[in-house]
Amino acid sequence: IVGAALNILNSNVNPVSQEWFVFEGDDRFDKQITLLETQANKKLSDFESEITTLLLRKIEDTATGIGFKPTVRNIIAVIMASAEGFIRLMDEVHTNAWAVKYDPIRSRAILENPSSAQSSETVDLVVRDPLSLMNENQMDSTAVNSQIPVYPWPQFFVETNENGEPKFQLKYIADPTVVDLTQGYLFDKWPEVEFVEEYMKGITQKFQNPNAPPPLDNERDTNVININAIEYPSIGLAYSNKEEVKFFYEIWERQFITSHYSGLIRANLNQVDELIKLNIETEVNNITTKIGVSSPYLSLKLKNFNLNATNYPEFLRTISNSGTGRAYQDYIRDFFVTPYLRGITENSFAILSTLDLGKIPQVSTKSEALRSLILNDSNTPLIVDTLPYTNPTWCLNNLNQGNTAFSNQVYNTNKSLTIFEPRKIIANFTDVYNYTFNRPVTNFSYLINQNPYTTVQSSNIGTFGPTGVGYFYTYRTPNDFIATEGYVDGDTPTRAIGVRTTTSMLNTPYFINAIQNGVYNSRISGNTYPYVQAAYLFLNSLPLATLREKYKSYENNVTTDLDYISSALKKFGAIHKLPYAWILKYGSIWHRYKKYKESNVDILQSAWKNFNYEENFYPPTSSITETYTFKYSNVDKNITLQTETTTDVNMQVGFYPKLINDFNVFYNGYDLYQNYTDKEIQQSVNAGMKLYNFS
Repeated sequence: IVGAALNILNSNVNPVSQEWFVFEGDDRFDKQITLLETQANKKLSDFESEITTLLLRKIEDTATGIGFKPTVRNIIAVIMASAEGFIRLMDEVHTNAWAVKYDPIRSRAILENPSSAQSSETVDLVVRDPLSLMNENQMDSTAVNSQIPVYPWPQFFVETNENGEPKFQLKYIADPTVVDLTQGYLFDKWPEVEFVEEYMKGITQKFQNPNAPPPLDNERDTNVININAIEYPSIGLAYSNKEEVKFFYEIWERQFITSHYSGLIRANLNQVDELIKLNIETEVNNITTKIGVSSPYLSLKLKNFNLNATNYPEFLRTISNSGTGRAYQDYIRDFFVTPYLRGITENSFAILSTLDLGKIPQVSTKSEALRSLILNDSNTPLIVDTLPYTNPTWCLNNLNQGNTAFSNQVYNTNKSLTIFEPRKIIANFTDVYNYTFNRPVTNFSYLINQNPYTTVQSSNIGTFGPTGVGYFYTYRTPNDFIATEGYVDGDTPTRAIGVRTTTSMLNTPYFINAIQNGVYNSRISGNTYPYVQAAYLFLNSLPLATLREKYKSYENNVTTDLDYISSALKKFGAIHKLPYAWILKYGSIWHRYKKYKESNVDILQSAWKNFNYEENFYPPTSSITETYTFKYSNVDKNITLQTETTTDVNMQVGFYPKLINDFNVFYNGYDLYQNYTDKEIQQSVNAGMKLYNFS
């Protein structure tokens, strides 16, 4: 289809032949294209219909599908079934809540709420002894019938004070500010709370993005080599930014981190050469891996610019617009330009799970420079080593086994530090699942788990008189201890036993006071952490070593001392496997110190005193001559804490009803006694309380 056109170039008219392609009109291309499009749409419609039919047949087929026919009736049935399931679930919650209508925990939170604005739940409340409500079939049925229940979904009010005026707030039973008071975390006592928590969890998951699929092999692996603990766990970020200026600044900054944040400066001259070779091997691998063939311009500059430590700063100034660029201005002010390096230096430590190992390196260094360094490093103090460890006299007098810290041996770490081979990083472990090597503990009694009674039998002590008990303590070693047991140095009143004995913190008046203080605090609205004292004492009674002591290893029933914990933690940049309880212990010490500096009050002040036996025996008047009368095993019992005659003083120690009640609150969440009467004592005995006579 060729047409002719006239090209008027000048006054002379010359015909010029030019080809034209015509698409529109009869028997043209557009007709053919329209015909093809129509045929394609018809085939697409046929395919969709066929697929829909097959899918419907598969869904309706009971053998290969789910046997569901999507009729209007069936779809409405699905919706109604969902609604019915919700109603049934609510009915179950109501049934479970009604089953615990007289539970002391629910009653104390709702019916005995200390708020002056009681909810409607307390109408017609008759205060009864909780023990009379525990066994409906066996005990005071009149009291049970007259006691109002705690209905499902009760109202809970909290009284607060704002600007000197009381304010009453309706609170959720499991609100974090009151959960210790209501014990809303006990789902068997509060089925309503369980329903709300599970329902909200389901709603949250419904609108959340689906969980990410497991990482692919290439997402779990990396070809980046990391020898610096500060970058652990490695996620392969090195040299990811191929922008020229950022790339060359990252090269400089990675060398800076290696030299300043690793402690490798402790190497001698021969070791320094090997470490430089190790660093070259590491960074060359990382650069060539990340550049590959995708950045020929960077490759060209690296090959043709003779860069070294002398001319590199000037090179950075040149590529930063002659020093006026933002990167160079950060550089001269000692700010890191590379974001991830800035982040890890601003937060140079982290507490990680033992499973946080980072990506799996697919390449490794051949150099043994790191291992050679930690096995043969110098113990000479450097400027980064500080007092008091640089003072030999202090080390001798204050470190555990201070006589082994002579001639700078306090800095020796070749027994404790090694190489974590899977990541080629300095560490205090070789296996994340080994719990007997390099442990910051005073002894391994928690692994041996000796029973003191077994020790008594095997020692043939025979009697628990002064001689037998003295023998027991004389030959008692840390291998015989229970987890919370420790030495006590000091004379006993009779001096019939040696100056060194042992005890468990759990048996001291301080721990008893701490538990009782915690029970009292738990009754105060808004006290989220009532048992701080008890937690502190428990953590610090465990066999966890201080920084002045040495790591220990346990193998073949033999305990071996290694290096000082303080030196191992600070000598090199490294990763350290430490017990969670050890970290909590030092957190508790810091908490105690911080609270004292803020308030000038020691958190242990109210617990660090003698046991108040008078109040614990008879709380109403603190009388030591009050007598409790009750039957135990059908035998009349009369217990008086102290009776006196003109010649004798008789004591019946060990029976302290307030202590019994507080520990029952601690364990079970409800009070045994309200008025500490003989009737209440008898009811607790009938309910199963045991008494033992050790006389």
